[in-house]
Amino acid sequence: MVKAVLRSSAQGCLGDTMMILTVTGRRTGRSYEIPVSYVADGAVLTCITGIDNAWWKNLRGGADVAVLLQRSRFRGYAEASTGVANIPVIESFLAARPRDARFHQVRRSVHGKFDADDLTRAAQTRVVIRVRLWPEC
Repeated sequence: MVKAVLRSSAQGCLGDTMMILTVTGRRTGRSYEIPVSYVADGAVLTCITGIDNAWWKNLRGGADVAVLLQRSRFRGYAEASTGVANIPVIESFLAARPRDARFHQVRRSVHGKFDADDLTRAAQTRVVIRVRLWPEC
C-alpha cells in the first residue's frame, strides 16, 4: 500500500520522508521495489534497513539503483555499510527522522539525546544505505 501511495498524487507528507528504492538481484536479475524512509543531503540519499532484510545484500560493493522520489524517477549508485562506524550516520538520520527512532529501537533521554547503547545496538543490527543520484541528462 505504501508503494501505491508514493506513486500517487495523494502522497502528501509521505513523499517528503519516504521513497521507493529499486534494487536488482545479483543472482536472479529480478527487480525489488522497497519503500524506505530517507534523508537527503544534496544528491545523496541515506536510508536504513534491518540487517535481517535480504534485499540490501545486492548493494554490497555498490550497485546501480533506481529511485522514485516525490513522484520523480532518478537513477543512482548505492552502497551498503554495516557496523559501529555507522553510529554517527544513524544518529544524524534519526535526528532528521525522529519518528523512525522507535522503529530502530533507539530511545531518547529526557534531554533529547539518543541513548548511546541503543545507537551501538542499532549499528550492529541495521544497514546504512547511501544512494548518490546521478545528474539528470
